Amino acid sequence: TYTKGIGTHANSTITYTLNGGYTRFQSDLGVDDEVTNNATVKFEVWGDGTKLYESPTPMTPTTATTSIDLNVTGVTTLTLKVTDAGDGINSDHADWAGATLLT
Repeated sequence: TYTKGIGTHANSTITYTLNGGYTRFQSDLGVDDEVTNNATVKFEVWGDGTKLYESPTPMTPTTATTSIDLNVTGVTTLTLKVTDAGDGINSDHADWAGATLLT
């Protein structure tokens, strides 16, 4: 369990204006525990239009949590995306668990 984070549904895009004020973006990524085996999602992180991270394979409820720690030094706009991994949005509840920006 996590005390903070971002829960979303595929397909989603969340954009933050950082104005170059941060150095790292850290988060644990996974499919929410409440969903059935039908969920499949992919996570993407973009900085100023450049892809900084993409899940290497679709994540499901049985996929282990993935931790990311990305350099966002100088990034003006940070975009967090969750896609349906190409198979529709049924039960696609995704968590950016413990998402944190560091200065």
